[in-house]
Formats: sequence, structure tokens, C-alpha cells
Amino acid sequence: MSKTAIQKARRFARLAHGLVLNHEGRLGQLRKGSHQPYTKHLSEVARLVAESGGDEAQVTAAWLHDVVEDTPVPLSHVLTVFGPDVANLVQELTDKFTKHDYPGLNRRQRKAKELERLSKISDRAKTIKYADFVSNLEGVSVLGPNFSEVYTKEVAEALSQMQGGDEGLRSAALAAVDHALR
Repeated sequence: MSKTAIQKARRFARLAHGLVLNHEGRLGQLRKGSHQPYTKHLSEVARLVAESGGDEAQVTAAWLHDVVEDTPVPLSHVLTVFGPDVANLVQELTDKFTKHDYPGLNRRQRKAKELERLSKISDRAKTIKYADFVSNLEGVSVLGPNFSEVYTKEVAEALSQMQGGDEGLRSAALAAVDHALR
């Protein structure tokens, strides 16, 4: 894997998330509650992972961490383009307990199952997930106080169950939870 793989992941993610209809009915996924391109979040997560010393596959997967969950791109395509290490990280980071796949479970039940699953992912994937939490918590307040509080408590619960990964990013995520709950 090389810097070229990270650049390829950045282009790949921008294209994939650019094909998603946003809340205005236009192509180009936006961050919830804003008019910012979704790729700003992906860039933040990749930057945090790189700054924490993440390896090339981790930074590549950081760019791709939501591609299977939020776009029409299947994991098999990520595997073909980026190889098994990146695909495994993306798979670990992809929410398995979605409303679509588990319509009989409410959000709290789905999140409880997802948190249990997250506690068992690899340390390398946890590092990316911590960066994801930090980035998401920075912008969650724009989604309104009700959702902001729910999401922040979900992240706090996840962090209480997740051990391992980069401790600096985990600490940053805990600090972001504390800040969001004020």
C-alpha cells in the first residue's frame, strides 16, 4: 500500500458519496444538518487517523469507512480495488444493525447490538472509529438538542465498552463527549 492508495481512496470516496442524493434531492451527500459535503467528515477522520500514527491501510479505510454503509458500493468492490486489509477494516466499521436490516428492533435495541459488536472489532478499526466519533461529535449540535443528546450518550456508551486502539484518539473522543454533554 502506498500514498497512492490513500489518494485513490480519497477520489473513490468523493465519487461514491457524490452519487448519493442529498436532503435537497441533488446528487452529493451532505453532512447531516449542514450544507457541507460529506467528504469533509471523511477528510477529518482520515486526518485524525494519520496524525495518530495510523498505517496506510487505516488512513485508506478512514476515507472509505462509510462507503458500504451509505452508498451503493458493495464491500466486494472495496475488496477488489483496495485489497483484503482495507476491506476488512471497512467491514469492521460498517454498521451491521441498521433499520433496514433489523426493522423489528427499535434504535436503542439496534445500537445496543452494534455497541456489543464494536467492542470486539480490531484495535486498528477502533482507532478509526474513535476518529469517527470525534468528527461526528464536533458537528452533532446542529442536529438539534434531542438527537445530539441521544447520539452523544450512544458514543459515551460505546467508549465505555471499547478498549484498545489509539489511546490518544480514545481520549479525544471522551473529551468530545464531555464537551457535547455540557
